[in-house]
Amino acid sequence: MKKAAQMTKAVQITKAAQMTRYAQVTQALQITKTTQMKKAAQMKPAAQMTKVT
Repeated sequence: MKKAAQMTKAVQITKAAQMTRYAQVTQALQITKTTQMKKAAQMKPAAQMTKVT
């Protein structure tokens, strides 16, 4: 029984670790995407303005 309990705990811990890693990766990807989009949005008007002048 003890061994089984230890195994299930280990499995739960590894699952939790994998989930947090996945969440961190997805958050990082979303952050980079938004920052890139913001940068692109800022760059576009500047490029258009230089073209006009």
